[in-house]
Amino acid sequence: MVLSDEGEDQLHKKLLDLCGKLSLDQRTVLLAWDNFISINKNFTLEGDSLHWLGCAVFVASQSVEVPNLMSSVVKGSGINLTSLLRCSNLSFVQFFTNINLWADMAHLPEEFRQKVKHLQDTFGVAHSTFKKYYPIFCQIFQPPNSTDLENFKQHRNRKLKPIMCNSSTVFEFVWSLFVTLKSEDQQFGSELVKSYHLMFACIDLAFKNAFLAERRDLLKPTFELLPTDWNEPGFVVPQEAPCLMNYLCKLPSTLTEAMHMKVYDLKKLMGNLITNDILKVDPKDFTGLFDQEVFKDNFKNIKTAYETHLLNTADIDERIFLAEYRRLLLVQQQQATWGQSVRASPLSYSGKLFIQSSVTPRAPDTPLTGRGYLPRESDSSPLSADRTITQKIARLHKIVNNRPQGPSEALLKLLESCEVNTIEKIQEILNSLSEKFVVAYSSKYNGREEEAKNMLQIGVTLFYKYVENLLDNESKIRNDISVSAWNETVDTRK
Repeated sequence: MVLSDEGEDQLHKKLLDLCGKLSLDQRTVLLAWDNFISINKNFTLEGDSLHWLGCAVFVASQSVEVPNLMSSVVKGSGINLTSLLRCSNLSFVQFFTNINLWADMAHLPEEFRQKVKHLQDTFGVAHSTFKKYYPIFCQIFQPPNSTDLENFKQHRNRKLKPIMCNSSTVFEFVWSLFVTLKSEDQQFGSELVKSYHLMFACIDLAFKNAFLAERRDLLKPTFELLPTDWNEPGFVVPQEAPCLMNYLCKLPSTLTEAMHMKVYDLKKLMGNLITNDILKVDPKDFTGLFDQEVFKDNFKNIKTAYETHLLNTADIDERIFLAEYRRLLLVQQQQATWGQSVRASPLSYSGKLFIQSSVTPRAPDTPLTGRGYLPRESDSSPLSADRTITQKIARLHKIVNNRPQGPSEALLKLLESCEVNTIEKIQEILNSLSEKFVVAYSSKYNGREEEAKNMLQIGVTLFYKYVENLLDNESKIRNDISVSAWNETVDTRK
């Protein structure tokens, strides 16, 4: 049960509120509540009840078959995972910890566990790729800023001539294009090297479009691959833009794969977007991507295509890194406005909200602490303690899974082979101790008799399991098992 003062009615209201925010159908709501009640009855769920309700909703959403946007019926679609975690106040690390525990407690099938593993792999690859994406972008393009983003958003709501894209909107567009292309093949989401190479190809494509369109406001004038006369009035644009793949691939051994990604894979993926009227660009060389007349529509269509994919698959929305970066960029700008010191770029914090599972005390980030040479601090937060207890209980249930509460047939045969069969004495003492345990536990924890019985069931099952293991090992050592010492122990305990 959830360790809180909330009654069943309050928990049910919480679930209904959560499902209402996510616009879930009645079947999913009922299944989520049934799942939660079943787990809550047999296990102690430490921590925020809303976190566990979120897990119940996710499991239910993966079990209900619903029609998707592609006119077919699939299992586990129709829910936006990022919205679920936001409404449940869950970070990604908390979610993965809790949902894996839930899978153990509910004995969920391997198919579900593979789905969770896929989400974990996708999140890890996306987080690592975004951390690499920002510094590369800022080496080539002007760094993004929150003011440009806000101006572009305000303008797009007016019926005026479209404005030119700026480096901030290009920053978000290229990442959105990357995650949309990546969603076409699961290997891009689970393999870090392929994800890097596709990201390199997208940056190369963006540079090509900015260079050939002479968008000096987008490109960084100090970028080393720009021609020396780039800023001269008489500069003549060449027919081909410089290729960035040599520059981006630090290891020569990876250049061949990266070039294959650019020449073949990217061409095929971009061709699909053009065929489906998602992108308006030159179909031969993919130029015109940032043209004033089409950029707004291109950006909108990319977002729509990616959101359609998310609803069909319930994958992680990898644009969360843009949202978090945008928030931190705004905070940094406000600090600079109020005269506060800004120690680092938002990149150093990108994804921090999603990779920390709890807030714990930490040493200051100064060179004097020698933090890199210190052992990892122990996590003494209440969430950590709750998580540890839940993990131990889940492991106990896994140990006794599919075992009878009483002695198994194998144990009964082992005891019958002994000189004296002590099964009746054992059961008599266990019954006596069980009654005492239930009374003592119920009086200490305000009549939680049902919980005491559940805990007792685990203890009794474990007892018989270990007795069986002990006697089985002894029988392999000697043919005749003497239980005289056991009899004396039983008599003493009695």
